Amino acid sequence: MLQVGQVKETYEMKGAGRSVRGIAQELDVSRNTIRRYLKSPEAMRPRLRPRRGSKLDPYVEFIDRQMGKGLENCWVLDREIRTLGYQGSY
Repeated sequence: MLQVGQVKETYEMKGAGRSVRGIAQELDVSRNTIRRYLKSPEAMRPRLRPRRGSKLDPYVEFIDRQMGKGLENCWVLDREIRTLGYQGSY
């Protein structure tokens, strides 16, 4: 995958009349990579991944309430959420 600057440079070189082979040699990537970017620039954009759940998700409200009360000691918060059933590690 090309870096952002390399993608822009690829389009500039192609617009200047450079060949796919020349662009690939200069950027030190394969010709197929250059062809894919030139063929479909939208397909090469990174896709957003769905947010994964966390073991702490069921305890976020409790933690926020405790921190709102001024409790910011991580060890104490860890001990308290363990009493509520948290199975993760510190």
